[in-house]
Formats: sequence, C-alpha cells, structure tokens
Amino acid sequence: MKVLALDLGSVRVGVAVSAAGIALPLAVLKNDTELKARLAEIAWERGVERLLFGQPTGLSGSPTAATVRFGEMAAEIAESLGLPYELVDERFSSRIASRALADAGVSSRDRRGRVDDLAAAGILQAWLDSRA
Repeated sequence: MKVLALDLGSVRVGVAVSAAGIALPLAVLKNDTELKARLAEIAWERGVERLLFGQPTGLSGSPTAATVRFGEMAAEIAESLGLPYELVDERFSSRIASRALADAGVSSRDRRGRVDDLAAAGILQAWLDSRA
C-alpha cells in the first residue's frame, strides 16, 4: 500500500512517500492556497492509497491548540483528496531530522528547507515499522 505522510506546519509541509516498506522524503511544500492541489497531484501520480499525518502534542502526549488546528487541517486535506487517513504522534520528529542533518554537516541555513520532508519520512518509517 502506498502511503503519503505529511508533517504539517504553518508555513511549510514536509512530504514523504512509502516505497517497498521504506519511507522516502519527497518534497517540502508551501502551506498556501495551492497545497491541496499539489498534494492531489502527488497522490495521483504516486498511486497513494492512505494519508498519514503527524499529530503535534505536548511533551506529555496531551493535546494542545496545535493538535486541534492541525487535526482539522488533516481532515480537510484527506476529505479533499478522498483518501483515508491516520494521525500519528510526531513528537521530536523535526528535532531528530534537524539533528541528523547537523550530524551530516548540513549548515543550519540549509537545514531549514530540508527538515520538514525528513521529519515526514521519520514519521512514516516509524508507522511502517510498527506494521512489519
């Protein structure tokens, strides 16, 4: 099953796709009025059957204002694409992705544009591994 994972942010959205049980970073998109159309195109081109959204929570796992806001955004995107979706814990996904890029020698300036798709890939890989 092809899965598209999204790490939603107010400004950028990280996108990753599954391929043979592995999560691959795909793109970082602007979170603007064209987002749904770009995601629909990606989902169609890749034959996506399910959406996976990182769900922001507090450090303890409790809901926050962002949990509600991004949960509503996830539901809207899934409905517009006509695909089933799941929300999964995304705690520390961006921090882990940023640290991996720093360890690879990527400058903090260059990291800014790469963290989101790597975070989405991390979320997706954890989900895939939990089903293996």
